[in-house]
Amino acid sequence: MYGAAAMAPSTRHGTSAAVLGATTILLFLVALQLLAFHAAGREVVVGGTTMWSPSSNLDEWTKNTRLEEGDVVIFKWNATTPDEMEVHDLVQVLDLDRFDHCDPDEAAEIAPPDVRNPGVRVNVTKQPQYFMCSTHYHCPPERVVIQAYNAAAVGSPARTSTGPQEEDGNGTVPSLRSRNSGFLSSDAVSLASLYPNQLHSFTHLMGTRWITVVVLAFLAAYPE
Repeated sequence: MYGAAAMAPSTRHGTSAAVLGATTILLFLVALQLLAFHAAGREVVVGGTTMWSPSSNLDEWTKNTRLEEGDVVIFKWNATTPDEMEVHDLVQVLDLDRFDHCDPDEAAEIAPPDVRNPGVRVNVTKQPQYFMCSTHYHCPPERVVIQAYNAAAVGSPARTSTGPQEEDGNGTVPSLRSRNSGFLSSDAVSLASLYPNQLHSFTHLMGTRWITVVVLAFLAAYPE
């Protein structure tokens, strides 16, 4: 009797430790899922429903679209009406002056001229990326700056019709925050920003398996 009584506190301590361990695992896996959401980012079509076209109001689209590092923008076009049956292309100019003057000299060709393109994917970064269409007189209507919103906010607001102002680089980039969690620390989000592909692949592989892990952990905590 005394032996059983002496063992009871130890049993309770073991059960509490198992529950604590299972809870820790659960919180860790939930944090990974939240980080994966941030790392995966969004996919945003440049120009919205009008896509990459002279009829798109890309100035307005830029003002109304808040991109974050890790997002992916998609340039796509599909000339379906008689007045749009002309080719578009996508080039990237390397400096602000050429962007402002719609100068495609020495530009890097991202997509060749064609009447349609199913989609060119570009990763959003802190550094501004200047894109334009070099076909006929499609620029300035078809030109846009792709840059993470938080990075652009460090300097002056981006110009639209005359091109963006460059980031001065002297400020501190505000801590990135998850779009739907709102409470991840800057260190945790920085980890997701540094290793987005690895983290996303890992959590994608896990999928809903974390639920199985949690269930097994609780079964181990309560074997009876």
